[in-house]
Amino acid sequence: MANKRYAILIASSRYPEEPGLTELRCPENDVDALNEVLSSPDFGQFAETLVFKNKPSHEVLEQLETVLAEAGKDDLVLIYFSGHGKLNPSGKLCLATVNTKPKKLGSTSIPASMITSFFEHSNVQRKILILDCCYSGAIGEEFKGGVDEQLQIMAKGQGTFIMTASTNIQVAVEKEGDSLALFTKHLVDGIRSGEADRDEDGEIDIHELYQHVYEKVQAEGAQEPMKWDINARGRMIIAKSGNALHEQRRQEMERSLHRLAADGLLTSRVAHEAARVLRLPKKKLADREQQRIGLIEQLMGSKLGKADFMEQWMDLRCLDCAAAAKKTDNLKPQAEAKQESPALSLPKRGDTMTNAGTGMQFVYIPAGCFMMGSDEDANEKPVHEVCVDAFWMGKYPVTQEQWRKIMGENPSYFKKGGTYPVEQVSWDDAQDFIKKLNQRSGKAYRLPTEAEWEYACRAGGSGIYDLDVVAWYRNISSGTHPVGEKEANAFGLHDMLGNVWEWCADWYDGKYYAVSPKDNPTGPEKGSYRLFRGGSWSDAPENVRAADRYWGTPGFRSTFLGFRLLLPGQQGK
Repeated sequence: MANKRYAILIASSRYPEEPGLTELRCPENDVDALNEVLSSPDFGQFAETLVFKNKPSHEVLEQLETVLAEAGKDDLVLIYFSGHGKLNPSGKLCLATVNTKPKKLGSTSIPASMITSFFEHSNVQRKILILDCCYSGAIGEEFKGGVDEQLQIMAKGQGTFIMTASTNIQVAVEKEGDSLALFTKHLVDGIRSGEADRDEDGEIDIHELYQHVYEKVQAEGAQEPMKWDINARGRMIIAKSGNALHEQRRQEMERSLHRLAADGLLTSRVAHEAARVLRLPKKKLADREQQRIGLIEQLMGSKLGKADFMEQWMDLRCLDCAAAAKKTDNLKPQAEAKQESPALSLPKRGDTMTNAGTGMQFVYIPAGCFMMGSDEDANEKPVHEVCVDAFWMGKYPVTQEQWRKIMGENPSYFKKGGTYPVEQVSWDDAQDFIKKLNQRSGKAYRLPTEAEWEYACRAGGSGIYDLDVVAWYRNISSGTHPVGEKEANAFGLHDMLGNVWEWCADWYDGKYYAVSPKDNPTGPEKGSYRLFRGGSWSDAPENVRAADRYWGTPGFRSTFLGFRLLLPGQQGK
């Protein structure tokens, strides 16, 4: 069995051996729905799905061990469980089955420790474990040296991913009126609808699926899905999405545009502009962009001649120019007022300043150019030169105490002290914080652009660091830490890598680098997702890099996600 995909789907809803375990309504529906999307040639394309409904623990364990022992190293094995989760007297997670007796969990259930043992001794390089049960986050307690250390051993340098419906103290919800459990409902819907395909490339990887499920579940209730992962190089694709046909069609139209330009029927500039519009996320396109898409569709469908297409395209460009000119005129009085202001003393590299109201410290970052991106992942290509103006960058991520001073409360999960980075804040939450801070200070603090963030992170170097020296990440951490405990980079900035991911100002587009301007790029004009950078305490080393890009909806919150602020250079000392 090589290069195949296998799923073992376990449902446990009836417990005749133990009246104290209530029967569940959803598990059998859960595995049926997940089996449908995983085995579908349009979505999961799993070669074999083994479904167990209300089977005794020994039967399930035997099959788990067999599949993981016999599968080839290049296969993908997915294990899913829906049912009751029970904690033994030591607080370790056990998955209840039809024969489970709570006082004899070791011999009548599926101890999570058995699954992790099977994982550890398997040569399969890609393994996924998904648990939809109460206290499922307690799977983390199975790793004696800490989740991070043991996952590294289990993964053997390859890919292992664990996703749970809740933390180790939360129950998993079956909502009245739903046929599926809350967590699994959004798991299945994210694949079936294609909504989990966050970069709209036609494929759903496991990280995209987790982020989609996390947001949807959090929006409906208090339970918080958790994850642990060690990434293989590249993406762990779990399913195709309905966007695959859209991407194929986009590529065909882009090739046609370039052929028309090569034949002299379109100008190369118009062909380039049209190709750029086709790469924009199809969600939330501006009216003008939708008009351009319509023109391209008509041209491709021979409903619009080349000359008419060129004429209408140029008309839209003129409308854009008029709108830009009007915006510039509105800004002129403000610009003139700035010119009349007294000259400020010029800061130099390494100078610092402090916001009096919050105590936030900022470091002066001089203007400069650098090579942005990398060849590691597709959305980091191509490597290209970028130049940015000078700015003041937050020396540390925004802390919980600084957030509380402005917002009056602390949303963080890790409430261990005021000097810990604030987390559980969305991009929209950060904007609310910035608005209030600017009203108090009279300045224009903002999130850094993606280019400014990477320039500050690289600090004039390659961006390759000894992570144990500069970052809190999965191998050495199980939560956030006070800011500033690790060494600063060459610009004097701490925690640019690890501890918490940091929101950036830009919209996300996986193909933006191909069309990015050289000077002060600010990202796509529109999009569905905002960028965050830097990796976090929960991430593997390959994600804690200067060039690594991740994204989420503006409302996405997580225990691994915070931000730091930037002040444009002219507003400093």
